[in-house]
Amino acid sequence: HGKYRKILSQRLFSPRALAPIEVYMHEVLDELCAAMLPAGQCEFIAGFARPLPVAVVLKIMGLPRARQDEFCEWARLMFHGTTMDEHLAGYGQVTSFMNEWVAAQRDRLAAGDSADIGAFTYAMHEGRVDDRPLNNDEIRSIAMLLLGAGVDTMTAQMGHAMRHFASYPEDRLALVEQPER
Repeated sequence: HGKYRKILSQRLFSPRALAPIEVYMHEVLDELCAAMLPAGQCEFIAGFARPLPVAVVLKIMGLPRARQDEFCEWARLMFHGTTMDEHLAGYGQVTSFMNEWVAAQRDRLAAGDSADIGAFTYAMHEGRVDDRPLNNDEIRSIAMLLLGAGVDTMTAQMGHAMRHFASYPEDRLALVEQPER
């Protein structure tokens, strides 16, 4: 576990690795907030807390944002489906996509085509475990973890934070008044 986490922490989630997508993250934040403003309210999880981490994961993986709804639905089914069939359907759809995507990304790199390949693919291509390159199964598992656990964890954390601020308005006010805190 630690060997794989080291690849992620050093190559994908260090401040230096995330710096190139900071502007993109702000653009996504602005877009999601702008969509909420006309109504003056939103369904927070579906309208903000799930789409934001999905957009970031897609960017890291080098996938187009046009796939956002599809990935949001997969994450919802995998972690919050109402039946076992929904959970399995979400997992199956993600697994199928990731198997094909990982193989295609590796084929592209092998052919010298690195146009629009995301940070994830480079990190996995360059990453080593026990002095050997990662295989397709390992990369697929890490990609699924990034999508599934990463998106679900961030969604849940934002949901808990929003509930906290709704329950304790004085904490929300303190954050507004002193955001650097």
